[in-house]
Amino acid sequence: MSLEKNAWEAFEAGAYQEVFSIYSRNPENAFLSDLNWISERLYLDNSEHYISRGSLLKDLIQSFQSKMNGKEKEALKYFLLYIKNPDSPLCYSVYEFGINLSFATESYEACLYIISRDQKREYEQSYYREKMKSLFALGKYSEVVQFFKQIYEWAKDDSEIFLRTGLSLQLLGRYKEAEAILNRSPGVSALPSFEERHREFAEKIEKISSFEKRTDLSFDEMRDLGFAYLFNSDFTKAEEAFKKASLALK
Repeated sequence: MSLEKNAWEAFEAGAYQEVFSIYSRNPENAFLSDLNWISERLYLDNSEHYISRGSLLKDLIQSFQSKMNGKEKEALKYFLLYIKNPDSPLCYSVYEFGINLSFATESYEACLYIISRDQKREYEQSYYREKMKSLFALGKYSEVVQFFKQIYEWAKDDSEIFLRTGLSLQLLGRYKEAEAILNRSPGVSALPSFEERHREFAEKIEKISSFEKRTDLSFDEMRDLGFAYLFNSDFTKAEEAFKKASLALK
């Protein structure tokens, strides 16, 4: 087994001390030098400037350094260059870095692309929340619903996943299904029927501004505010209100 492969497997396992040891015995190796710096960055939070020795890891190093300099969009650009190279080695810590970058820059298409590169779906359970949020943010509501079916066993205690799925069904005009999903959201019970109480919320919509000024809303009031936002087509605020209502019961 090559030195590079040994070192990468140690890196993938989070055994950074082993990476340092391998590099210390082979300081002339460009890949090991680059991997050593990345390991120091992750393990020791090293912020020293470093010039890549030109290995396969050069774009990843540039991405780390751009982020260190507060240039997150530039960092994402270099990260995407890295991940689009079919020869670039990938592992969970690399995926995680890229996903965090995409969220920091609200680049949800990039997030979905990064996740899609995990073709073995080896880490799918680790970032299903990020995928769900990206699909919802991009308005891919049918895909949100399909993804919910795939991850139900992982997400059955995750109220945010239920809320995004319920809102997606509402936006697709599937009101009965939306009501059923929101009623099943962990910690939330007895949500009102969309059809039966739609007229009632016309009055509550007029009171949104007065609700927003208060910081002591009860669960019922926060839930009602969520539906008022929903029927007023303010879906982002509806999601946040439902989330707060759910947290109020925990």
